[in-house]
Amino acid sequence: MNKVFKLSGQLESAPNTQSFGPSRIDGAVGIEDVQRLIDFIAMAIDVWRRKYIGFSDPIVSVEYKRIIPKSLRIRELFRYGEIRDLNDSVIGSSYDAGRHVIVYRLPLVNLEKGIAQLEKIKDILSLPLFGGSVSPSLLRLILTNPEKDKSIPAEKLPEVVRKRTVHRNAIESKGISCSSFGHLLQETDNVSRVYIRESVDERIEPEQLVSLYETSLDDVTLFNKLKMRTPARIGSGEDGYSYLLREEDYRRICHEFPFLISMSCTNLADIRPEDAVAETGRERLVLPPPGDEPVIGVIDTNFDRSVGFADWVTSCEIVKEESGPDSHGTAVSSLIVAGHILNSELDDECGFFRVRHFGLPAGRGLSAFLIYPKIREIVTANLDIKVWNLSLGTIPCVDENAISPIASLLDELQYLYDVTFVVAGTNNFSRDEEHRMVGSPADSVNSIVVNSSTRDGREQDYSRGGKVLSCFPRPDVSAFGGSPDDRIRVETGSGITMTYGSSFAAPYIARKLCYMISKLRMTRETAKALLIDSAASWNCGMPGSPLLGYGVVPVKMSSIVSCEKDEIRFFISDSVRKYNTYAYNLPLPIANDKFPFIAKATLCYFPKCSRKQGVDYTDTELDLHFGRMNAKGGIKSIDNNGQGSRSSADNERISHVYEADAKKLFSKWVNTKHISEGVKPQARGKKIMQTIRSSGKETPSPMWGFRIETKERLNEKSGADLNFGLVITFKSIDRKSRYDEFRRNIRAMTSWSIQDVDIDLLNRVYEEGNEELVLED
Repeated sequence: MNKVFKLSGQLESAPNTQSFGPSRIDGAVGIEDVQRLIDFIAMAIDVWRRKYIGFSDPIVSVEYKRIIPKSLRIRELFRYGEIRDLNDSVIGSSYDAGRHVIVYRLPLVNLEKGIAQLEKIKDILSLPLFGGSVSPSLLRLILTNPEKDKSIPAEKLPEVVRKRTVHRNAIESKGISCSSFGHLLQETDNVSRVYIRESVDERIEPEQLVSLYETSLDDVTLFNKLKMRTPARIGSGEDGYSYLLREEDYRRICHEFPFLISMSCTNLADIRPEDAVAETGRERLVLPPPGDEPVIGVIDTNFDRSVGFADWVTSCEIVKEESGPDSHGTAVSSLIVAGHILNSELDDECGFFRVRHFGLPAGRGLSAFLIYPKIREIVTANLDIKVWNLSLGTIPCVDENAISPIASLLDELQYLYDVTFVVAGTNNFSRDEEHRMVGSPADSVNSIVVNSSTRDGREQDYSRGGKVLSCFPRPDVSAFGGSPDDRIRVETGSGITMTYGSSFAAPYIARKLCYMISKLRMTRETAKALLIDSAASWNCGMPGSPLLGYGVVPVKMSSIVSCEKDEIRFFISDSVRKYNTYAYNLPLPIANDKFPFIAKATLCYFPKCSRKQGVDYTDTELDLHFGRMNAKGGIKSIDNNGQGSRSSADNERISHVYEADAKKLFSKWVNTKHISEGVKPQARGKKIMQTIRSSGKETPSPMWGFRIETKERLNEKSGADLNFGLVITFKSIDRKSRYDEFRRNIRAMTSWSIQDVDIDLLNRVYEEGNEELVLED
């Protein structure tokens, strides 16, 4: 086996030299298209004036014809007065039958201004010069300088310039700039309709947890206008509150003020332990006394201090209840402390861990209104704990257009602090098809969500999975967590007993994650990337199974931080700088003037998330391009990623990737990227695409490279200096070992620094670093 190693010291950065370019349209835009949009806006104004004029600024839904990138959101149509950037007025988004719906809160005068702007466009299109419409080629002529277009023959250039000038003068004579004219045509082409939502799908429960769109009103004023008492709420002012509404109040909002409802889900007063533990054991763990082992935080039901491993656990009952301790939380902590002893076949080589256990009552279900503030309070008061295990969850599935409040909180804490949550993927023990999607908080996108697998790596029939917000695959990975016929050993107050469920798979991932962070001194981003990379097969790009995630994490830690003899695996831990963060100097060995490798890469990061943005949830996108360096000094990415390459040297031809395809093919806006070429029968070496000149001769260049592009959804720029972990693996197609040759190339041809992940050495360093020094007089 070969050791995994770290490369450091060679990253470069550059600003974004690309621009959005001129506005463009996919087909001709005519007077009737502009009039259609005017009619929609006028209807929205009429609805607001008739029904809600005294309420607040209009809450307007803009439906686009497809899923769109930030660059194609409206930016001209309703821009007026104090609103200079319409992205600042976005208060939510969703998908509806494959179309993007973005919700804005805008003054009524801005809607009226939009109609006035579109009337000017109609006047322009009515001119004989335009003949009622604008084609894509005509718009391009108007907005670009033909003198810089080398495709135009010199003899035709004067006529093209004259035609452009005539059209531009006609536009400007109507009191509108040519750039605004282009934006408005593009927006007319992209927008399907504009409306005030007048109905919602009702899923009535005795109590409903509901998020409302942001208005200009405080809670007391808002609910007075709704003629109901101010309800209990959870959430934050920045990211929006969720309110617990009685059935009659929820019905009233649905019927009278449907435009207010952003997200709703069934009452979360049923967050509970996912797995029952049979109290049949008698034997107890007998462990040595604890030392300076790493600490993992556990938030679960109350801990039973009568167990044999109690000395390893510092427990605190956050809310005391007469029901006392519960077997579930105690069982979870037993696996954190001594999972390798309780189940010797699952010995992960990580040793013992201490636990700081924060207990919540299990007697009547755990209310989100109790858990939400307690999780924030617990984590912020214990920032020395880097890994947290959370094996609680809801039976109801999360909504396809919503993130649950608890999941949103976990994502926020992981962005703000250097902590990571390992969350059980929730179970469907009833095998009910209605509950196949994960429950809260397994919809958290920054957390590592873990499902249970069988011992031989197959999915369990009680597992749940799917894509949160139609974009983020849950779970991330899987580990053995037992089944009705093959249970896992835990200890509770009744002794060692047998159980099963995702709750007991998650602790084994928490143990590995904490070991990598605490003892192997890895960043959380790198540790997460290595876990996912170790689980993913060579033929897995996107998650291979909706119930297993990227795959099953190996049991042994040595299998995660090493690779096969015919493989080279290394990682890079750093932060993004400027727009492009890159390295173009990974010198691979060459055989017969070709690269004899297949490759894969995994990128992980923890972005800021905005719940009130709906399906546009993650604020920052790190777009990974990885592959051979080509003749133009760009990258031939192994997944043919054409994003952002229109003005770069990456691809031999210009490509345009629609947003929906980018999400599907390249995991755009997803904070885990895993790309792989896959193992193919009779694979051949890859052509060397780049040469270098030395002593007057052209010789093949052995370089591969990667580039990470940083893209922001909002104006806040929350991704500045965002940390990432990148794991890269090469596999020889002829099964020969080229590990040592690659390391020699690194030392001879670059300034990269190599640091091996040596488990034995790093264990000794950890132990010696935690020895208590006794100073003598």
